Order: sequence, then structure tokens, then C-alpha cells
Amino acid sequence: MRFYTILIFLLALSIKGNAQKKNSFNFASGSGHLSVGAFVGPSLMIEKAPDSLMPELQDYLNKLRSGWHYGFETEYFFNTYLGVGVKFSSFNTQQKVDSIAIQFFSSIFYINLS
Repeated sequence: MRFYTILIFLLALSIKGNAQKKNSFNFASGSGHLSVGAFVGPSLMIEKAPDSLMPELQDYLNKLRSGWHYGFETEYFFNTYLGVGVKFSSFNTQQKVDSIAIQFFSSIFYINLS
């Protein structure tokens, strides 16, 4: 039992010694690294239209959930610890409905959505 206690103590000292090494961070060291990526594909948004809406409008909004997304991203790392980047993402969908009747107070409006 005493042997294992000494072994664990020595192991803990060696781990602590490695963790306390001085950080060799050098801002000017290393060459830059550029990373570029792109993505495209079909998408489905998660949230559904609220049940409190009219059935026609709720159906229209639920059909807007599906579409296509695309985008790109690029990063430039000056060294291991420091970099800058840009990311662009777009979601596109298409749906249209003709003549939805919406009652607003005592008035009824007929609208086309696209």
C-alpha cells in the first residue's frame, strides 16, 4: 500500500512539473496558414408556424421552412494562437400563395404572398 502511495505521489509531481513549463508563445514565429471552405445543400428550418395563425397562412409559412443553403468561410492563422476569419451563409426558399383572406378588426384584406 505504501509503495502505491509513493508511486501516485511521484506521478502527481511529474504531471505538475510538465504543466508548469514556460509557454513558448512567440508572436512572430511560424508562417501563416490559410483555410478556405464552401458548403451547399438542401435545408429544413426546425421551427414551425404557430397554431394560432389561419390555416392558409400557417401552411404557407410551414412550406417556407424548406429550401437551399450555401456559403463559404475562410480563415488565416498568423501562428498557432492568432488568426482572423470570415464566414458567409445564406438560406433561400421560394413559395407563393394567391388571395389569402386576412381579417383585421372589421376589415377583410385579400393578399398575395410570394
